[in-house]
Formats: sequence, C-alpha cells, structure tokens
Amino acid sequence: MVLLMEHRVSSSSIMAPLVRVLAAVFLFVSFGVKAAQPSAEQMRIFQSLTPEQQQEALAMYGDADSKRKQKKNRQLQGKGNQVPTEPEDNGVVPREAETSKEIEDSIAEAAEAIPEAREEKEKIEFGEIKQFGYDLFAGTPTTFAPAANIPVPLSYVIGPDDNVVIQLYGKRNGVHDLLVTREGHLNFPGIGPILVAGMTFAEMRDMVKDKIDKQLIGVKASITLGVLRSIRIFVLGEVERPGSYTVSSLSTMTNALFVSGGIKGIGSLRKIQLKRAGKIITEMDLYDLLLRGDTSSDVMLKPGDVIFVPPIGKTVGITGGVRRPAIYEIKNEKTVELLLDMAGGLLPTAYASMASIQRINESDERVYKDIDLKKQAKSVHLFDGDVLKVYSVLDKVEDVVLLQGHVRREIGVSWFKGMRLSDAIPSIDFLLPNVDLSYVLVEREVALNKSIKVISANLEKVFGTPKSSEDINLLSGDKITVFKVGEDRAKALLKLVEKLKQQATQASPAKVISIYGNIKSPGEYPLHSGMTLKEAIFAGSNVLPRTDLDYVIIRRVDPRTGEISVLQTSLSDENQAENFILKPEDAVYVFHKVSDRQEILEPLIAEISGDMVNSITSQIVNIEGQVRFPGDYPYIKEMNVDDLVKAAGGYLQNVYMQDAEITRFEVKNGNKRHVKNIKLDLNLQADEIEIKPYDRLFVRQIPDWSEVETVEIWGEVKFPGVYTISKNDNLHDLVQRAGGLTSFADPSAAIFTRESLKEMEEEQLQRYRHQLNQVFAGKQVESAHDK
Repeated sequence: MVLLMEHRVSSSSIMAPLVRVLAAVFLFVSFGVKAAQPSAEQMRIFQSLTPEQQQEALAMYGDADSKRKQKKNRQLQGKGNQVPTEPEDNGVVPREAETSKEIEDSIAEAAEAIPEAREEKEKIEFGEIKQFGYDLFAGTPTTFAPAANIPVPLSYVIGPDDNVVIQLYGKRNGVHDLLVTREGHLNFPGIGPILVAGMTFAEMRDMVKDKIDKQLIGVKASITLGVLRSIRIFVLGEVERPGSYTVSSLSTMTNALFVSGGIKGIGSLRKIQLKRAGKIITEMDLYDLLLRGDTSSDVMLKPGDVIFVPPIGKTVGITGGVRRPAIYEIKNEKTVELLLDMAGGLLPTAYASMASIQRINESDERVYKDIDLKKQAKSVHLFDGDVLKVYSVLDKVEDVVLLQGHVRREIGVSWFKGMRLSDAIPSIDFLLPNVDLSYVLVEREVALNKSIKVISANLEKVFGTPKSSEDINLLSGDKITVFKVGEDRAKALLKLVEKLKQQATQASPAKVISIYGNIKSPGEYPLHSGMTLKEAIFAGSNVLPRTDLDYVIIRRVDPRTGEISVLQTSLSDENQAENFILKPEDAVYVFHKVSDRQEILEPLIAEISGDMVNSITSQIVNIEGQVRFPGDYPYIKEMNVDDLVKAAGGYLQNVYMQDAEITRFEVKNGNKRHVKNIKLDLNLQADEIEIKPYDRLFVRQIPDWSEVETVEIWGEVKFPGVYTISKNDNLHDLVQRAGGLTSFADPSAAIFTRESLKEMEEEQLQRYRHQLNQVFAGKQVESAHDK
C-alpha cells in the first residue's frame, strides 16, 4: 500500500509540469513563429502522454491562449501599434520579440520543473571569474541604436524608399524631396528618371550633379539624404532572442546584436558571421572591438542579411595577478604569453616566477602544472579548459622594522645589519607627548615555526646610553610598540598575549604573566627572557598610591606536576625587585595598605583549595582577631608569625601582644585533625615561631578594652554637641556637662533616641500591623459566611 501511494504521488507531481510544457509547445505552433519551432524532444514527450494527459494539455493551451490574447489587447489599447512603418529613435523593431520571449520563458520554466524534460545547461565556470566580453550586452540596446540625424557615410548604398533631398541654386532656386522608387529611380522634374539603386551615396551624388550641370545650365546642386529606408535582417544562432528584425539601413552588425538581446554565454564572440545570399561575407571578432577598439569588421547591413552566432569555441581562464582576470575564448592564442596580452598583462604585484595551470588531462583528472612566466610564457601551450593562476607577491615586507603605538608616525623603518633600537627611534621627537619610556616592547618571529618572542626595553636608558646592552639589536621584521602613560595596556596587548598562549605546549608553558591588585593596568602581559618583578611592575604602568610595598606575592605553577606554590617578596627592597626573576604563567599580587585583601585573594584561595588533593605545598593558613584584614592567606614556605601578620596588614591598636594563640591542624587521608594549641608572646616570638600549613593564628584584644563611644545632645542646653561617654555615665551627667538647661528649656518635652530602640520600635509596629491585618481578614470571612 505504501509503495502504491508513493507511485501515485510521483506520477501526479510530474503531470502538471508536463502539461505546461506541451501547452507551451502548442502555443508556439499556433502563432506560426518561425524563429523557434517545437523540438523533436518536445513532440516526443507529448506523444508519450496518455490520451487523458494530452486532452488536459490541449485544454491548458486553450486557456493560456485566451489569456495571452486578452493581455495583448490591453497592451494595444494602452500603447497603440508597436511596429511602426518607420524606425523609431532606437532604430530597430524586433518582430514578435515580446511574444517570442514570453513563450520561450514559459517553456523554460516548465522544463525546469520536469526532471524528465530538464536539459543540462552548458555553463563554463572557473571559480569566481566571469566570461570576458558578455557584460557588453548587459544594458539596454538604445545606446548602440543608429540615430537618424548622423551624417550618412559616402559608402552608403542607395535603395528603394530612400529619401534624396536636392537643393538647386543659381539661375534657378528650389528644393526637391525625392523618393527612390521600387524600380530604383529618382524622378527629377525637368530631367526625368535617374537610375540610382545600387549606387553608393558618393556615386549617386556625383552622377546627379553631373546631369544637372549638363541639362540645367547655370544651376548648381547640393545633394543630401533625408529619411532613410528600413531593412529586414535575421539574427540567428546563440543570441538571446533569435529572429527577424526590422532595422535602420544604417545599422551595423553590432546594432543588430544588441537589438536581439546580445549573445548568450554559450555563443561565440569571435566568430560572428554575416551571411548574404547564402555566402559568408565577413566574420566579426568582438575582441577586436573590446580589446583594441577596432570596428573595421563591424560592417553595415543590407536587406536580407543574416547574422549567425555559432557556439563558443575553445576557452581558457586566467585569474590572480592580471589586469583583466576572466574566461577568454581563444582562436590563435596558443601560448601563455598571448593569453597574458589578452588579460592586459601582469599587475605590479604579480609574482611572475610562480604560476600554475589547472588542466584536465586525458584520464579526466584535474592536474596542476607549475610554470615560471619569466622563462616559459612563450613556450607553454594552452588547451581547452585550462585555467592559469598568477600568484601575487607575499604581503610580508622584507628588511623592515615596524614602529607602532604612541608614536608620531606608525611607519616601516628600513632595516640594516647591526641596527639597534636607538636607530629606529633616534630621539624622543619621534614619540607623542605623555609617552611611557620605561616599557617598550619588541615583538619578533623566531625559529622555523615562526613562534613569537618578546623583548622589552627602557627608552630612558637607551636615550641616556646609546649602544649599551639596553639598546637591543634589531632583526628584520621586528615590531616595536611604544605605550602611552595611563592607557589600558593589557587591552592593547590582548592579541599578542593570545598569540603567546596559542603557541604554548605541555613542556613549554605560555610566556605570559599576570598582575593583579593595586596596579595601574592590571591584566596579562608578555614575558620576556629574564623578566624581573620590577620590569613586570613597569609593564603594568607601576603601582597605585598607598601600595603595601612590603607584601607582594607570586603564584607559580610547576609545568611538570601542575603543583601550585606561592612566593613572597618586597618592592621596597630594590635588590629583591630587580633580582626576582619571573617564570611563565606567574601571577603577581600587589595590595593596598588599608583596603581589604580578601577580594583580590579570593580566586587564588579557591585555586589553592581545589589543588589541595594533589599538592603538598599548596595550602592555606588563617589569621583572626586584632589585625587589619583577618581571613585566609596562602601558605608560603618557611613563613613565620610576623610574615602572616604582614600579610594581614599589621596589628590594630587594641592588640594584646603578650598573649596570642596558634591552633595547629594536620591533614591525613583528606581529613583535617586538630593537633594542639600553641601560646606565644608576639613581642618576643613573632619572628621565631614558624607557621605550618593549615595553622590558625588568633590575635587577642587588650582586656577590658573599650572603644571610644559618643552621644549627641542638641536643643535648649548651653553647650550642645558631641560628647564622649564612659560606661557609668547617665543622662543627668550629660546635661550637666553640656552646661545645664537654658531658661527656654521644657524638660517634660525632651526626646531621647537610640538607633537600637528605633529599630525595635519599627519591628514592634510591623508586628502590630500584621496582627491587625489578620483580625480584619478574619472578620471579612465571618461576614461572608453570615450572608
């Protein structure tokens, strides 16, 4: 059942298109259009149909014919007769062109819809390049239509219906407007019939003047042509609208081609034939017109001429570094050199030493052949279907150093052997104002794989001591980047950092560092060989004000094991900052003196916490109590109590130095176990007792320490203001300290407010509101039940 259903769907799906094709076939036949007759294939399709399908096709044809006639009548009522007896401004009137085009479109549309009737279209494609010359017919033909008021050439052949204007002057004046008769005569008053048909305009003019001079003594003549006759010609072959056309007698072969809609993509531009009385009169090559502007083969037409466009001949394509990349039809152009001439020659950017020909060999395989155009252009022969690819020179510029960033001109500087940074930037005049001289980057490609290497320099030292070790040697292709003070430097280096990350491997981590915290330009930066902590700070545009220079930590990952370790150093010690060498993927953390550090450390603490299972050294310690920033901190090898207090920002003023406590834990089998408590005197033991992983240090507050507390008193007292109080002070004492009440004071109207009491009162009011709402809701429910 399923198979039968599918068969029925398939049959019905092709029925309608078949009927449309056959209807179009009969529509064609009924019009008697000789330019296009139904093909044998179309008749075969019709005959293969069942009688019912044939009847349906004939019925569709009748309906289509009726609609076509109605449309044609509407057009004639709106426009009048579309075929004038004399040529209009465009000089050409195609015979039934519109009707023929409609029928052809109808057949083409139906044929496209029928798999059995669809014909494979011939198409020549070479990538994205187009066929040369066919764009000539892309526009309307009126530009090439012959005008009626242009000078008539002397070679014009006179024929019936030509209008000859003869002006007489001298002893006798007058103008005679004469028409060449069907027998080819001019009936001139006073002279008689003069046979002029078949003569050129020059011959006719000289002959008529001679007769007037001899027969009309003392009379001279000026002879011109008036309205010219129309002629009927045929345009056949591979054109868009083949058929018979009425054109001006001044029309040439190109005029006729344009009025027929131009040449199809499968038609030849180089072998267009003009046939007269069954013989080939001439063969026009449009390439002469398109490439050299030669119109010598564009001859004038005569009545009954046939222009025939044969199918396209051999074709080759050329693309790449030429002036006119296209697909060309070839005749005598057998070599690559002649093809290059047709394509306008090579571009200045073409790499003549490297080109390739794509060709289909005898085994129907697509092959490539490399050629050197400088040496082989004359000797290499072309075959039908070849495509020549001309490559361009590489974009890379040799022997140049690029200068970019915060400079007056981003330019390429000519490189020479032994060139240094001071040669590329001789003075500060090459740079824009507000430039950062402390950090300049040089990007360099190294090794066979073109991996990126980064070098940094300090321009202050370069300008101060040229040719020194700081004045680095440059290589061809180096890119020098200069930065502005205050710009988002990490953002500017984002692409470079991504390149460095992409070339990282397991054995060679990305040469990138990160800087976080109280720094002007936090983010990721390229790591150059031997980069120090001080240079990293310069890369980040230096630290912000009020930075804690005594506590800087570096997170480091072992590339072999992936184990995380944390190191501590100082920026206040110049030796440490200048001698601390950074490694790939290091992260530098810099802190503000009085701002909370937990926000900056939170990602690092989370990373360390997640790494604890596989790590021995990556652990956390904790400090609580009377320090500026209590919380968790990364454990640093060999750190003592004093180091942990520095990490937490130091002691508060109410710290009790004589008694602190360390709670020590150890982790076994993933479980943290309490080991012991250690008492210590911070004055004596802070720099002696070593902190162990997971230790918790508690710093106590001075016993009975109380913070300064204040109250405010305003209104009718002698000295209103803010007063410091102790634990046992009462309201009466405060009023007395404020000088007592004034004579305007009303003690019974005094108001006492306390923030905690205010909050309690607000909470109480909220409870009362909630209770009242519940009572009202209950009353409404009872009232509803009573009703």
